[in-house]
Amino acid sequence: MPSEIKWVPGHKGVRGNEEANGAGKEAAESEGSKLKPMRSIHKPLKSARSDCIKREMTEDWIAFWQS
Repeated sequence: MPSEIKWVPGHKGVRGNEEANGAGKEAAESEGSKLKPMRSIHKPLKSARSDCIKREMTEDWIAFWQS
């Protein structure tokens, strides 16, 4: 079963979204904030996509070789 990655705009067209994002970022980076940036355990999208393509190519090659 092939995997597919698609980008979906989450807040496209939501009034005030950019301002809210900016305010949230500013608050998180302020001196009084105890929040620290979290490191993601997820791979960047490009890397995950490359892994998916390599895996599918390998599976196709194995199936072809066995036939």
